[in-house]
Amino acid sequence: MKIRIILIGLLATFVSACGHEGAGGIAVMDLDSIAAATGQDDVISQRVQAAGVQLNAQLEQVVAELQNTLETERAKYGDNPTLEQQQNLAQLAQQAQTEFAEAEEMARQQATQYRSAIIQQFVDQVKPIAAEIAERKGASAILTESPAVFWHDSNVDITDEVIAEVRARGISLDSMLDGDDEIDQPAADTAPVENAN
Repeated sequence: MKIRIILIGLLATFVSACGHEGAGGIAVMDLDSIAAATGQDDVISQRVQAAGVQLNAQLEQVVAELQNTLETERAKYGDNPTLEQQQNLAQLAQQAQTEFAEAEEMARQQATQYRSAIIQQFVDQVKPIAAEIAERKGASAILTESPAVFWHDSNVDITDEVIAEVRARGISLDSMLDGDDEIDQPAADTAPVENAN
């Protein structure tokens, strides 16, 4: 999983002041490699996938409710609806499509927000560890490996040290997220479509 792509630039300029008086060096680390080496990329993928399953189930419920509303209205008109009733059904169907499109877009936004939030939790875990390591090396800032970093000396790369420290401390998103992986339902209006008759 490419964390930088998922965050859409959120981590492209990960800069952390270390408070080392007189220091002016820069440290560099690769968040993708850290996530992969510590297994956190798998945790992120699994949680995002689970959130997607929840949202899909919620959307299916929206569809079922809208279909039920339409079928109820059709039943009221019988087998030979008048022209006015047919127009009303067409209007109701269009309204149902609009409501579903709104619910679908809301679910898409919620999935994106959830994905960004869970990755931010990973960044928040790594940040203080990276800052400690960078400070020990006399660095005053940390950059993430990205296309924006045109070149850097391998001596300023602290990726392996961060990986080792994350492993040593047993840090995992799993423990942080247990019991906290529910996401809100799509907030689109799924109330029964009103009869425009």
